[in-house]
Amino acid sequence: MKFTYPAVFRQDNAGRFHAFFPDLEGCVAEGDTFEEAFEKAKEAEETWIQVELEDTWELPPITHIEDLNQEKGDIIRQIAVRIKLVDDYDS
Repeated sequence: MKFTYPAVFRQDNAGRFHAFFPDLEGCVAEGDTFEEAFEKAKEAEETWIQVELEDTWELPPITHIEDLNQEKGDIIRQIAVRIKLVDDYDS
């Protein structure tokens, strides 16, 4: 199944990028470049969703990008991950 949540990327004074998902509490990532932070954010999102599905089978609603509170310089990207919900069993 495909899940897509918005991520907010902010660059700090040292040039590193920090990412967080407003809808996924505690789901964060960072990297020396935007590309690195994006890849780590994608991994963090996938892990966060997998854990939540294993625990509760409930995910938070997805906030529309235009409804996010943005700071100057924020980069917002929709990040999609595919998660297999049922294992294939070989006979």
